[in-house]
Amino acid sequence: MMKRMEDLEAREAAGERAKDQEEEEEESTEAQAAAPTAKGNDAFSRRCFQASNKYYLQVIELDPISHVRVN
Repeated sequence: MMKRMEDLEAREAAGERAKDQEEEEEESTEAQAAAPTAKGNDAFSRRCFQASNKYYLQVIELDPISHVRVN
């Protein structure tokens, strides 16, 4: 019984570590995407649409599933 509990606890701990790592990677991607997002927004506000498109495409490459950045 103790062995089974230890196994379950070990699996649970491993799952927590994997979840923490995924969250760190997500935060890192968001941080990387922040600069080109800001540059794209600035270019768009200056009506430099080709430049803004270039920056927005960089953001999509970095974080293709982010609904905040894609929309």
